[in-house]
Amino acid sequence: MFLIVAPLAAALFALVLQGYRYFWRSQPTGTRQLPGPKGKPLIGSAQDLGSDYFWIKFQDWAKQYGPIYQYKTFGKVNVVISTEKIANDLLRERGNIYSSREQLTMGSELLSDNKKALFLPYNDTWRRYRKFQHHVTMPKMATSYQPLQLQESARLVHDLILNPKGYQTLFQRYAAGLILRLTYDLRIESGEEDVVRRVYENQLAVERIASPGQYLVDLIPSLKYLPDWIAPFKREAKAHRKREISLFCGLVDDVRKDVEKGKAGPSFTKSLLEKKEEYNLSELEASYILGGLYSAGASTTASGAMS
Repeated sequence: MFLIVAPLAAALFALVLQGYRYFWRSQPTGTRQLPGPKGKPLIGSAQDLGSDYFWIKFQDWAKQYGPIYQYKTFGKVNVVISTEKIANDLLRERGNIYSSREQLTMGSELLSDNKKALFLPYNDTWRRYRKFQHHVTMPKMATSYQPLQLQESARLVHDLILNPKGYQTLFQRYAAGLILRLTYDLRIESGEEDVVRRVYENQLAVERIASPGQYLVDLIPSLKYLPDWIAPFKREAKAHRKREISLFCGLVDDVRKDVEKGKAGPSFTKSLLEKKEEYNLSELEASYILGGLYSAGASTTASGAMS
């Protein structure tokens, strides 16, 4: 009986502490709150966000409250920036103050043991990751990717002429094909290959899991200590993590085999494998950083091409 009651009591205690934090935390002297939706007692605006397309709600709020505003979820204050100018002023020009990232208990710790580059704060791991990312994306290296870009661009133009109505699928295939070749020297034909589907599904899952207000454990981190049988979010995180590691480690292993056979073309993965000691990255960290480069590149390339 104690084994059942203790976790429930811990969860209830965490909720009480969160309620105390919500109702009694005072506004710092000499400051004023940003505009934003009032929300509901305790939960704030959590229900307003929904689980999908939360950025549409952000856009609606920006029209109502201005280019920078705040909303609360379970007592936690979230600030949204909706213009490039403000983002550059705060996150680039004063990045040493504002550009670090908050650690998400679900989206970072439980999902990847804090190994995803996207969710890293300024720390030693972030600096090691950035060293490699800077190497493969700096202008000098980018020029070496032009032949691949020209090949994929020519194929895209050819297919658009034949099937202009299918432009969205073709742009997505172009983005996936280009970034897969750059990252893993992997060429795709239709864009419907199993690896493309798996990477795309993984990316959607990460976006959903890391969305604001999706998991109570991100707002009450102590819930992570609940046993798995009473915490479905922990079981979900473990299942996702297992699939993700299998996917990205498998792609790296394929490149490693090609390197050993002497038939690997240029790619981010080949560069990392050849100088792994220089970057001081573990096998798992390398797989995560390469998977992150692909996910970021594929989504931004497709969006930019279609806009």
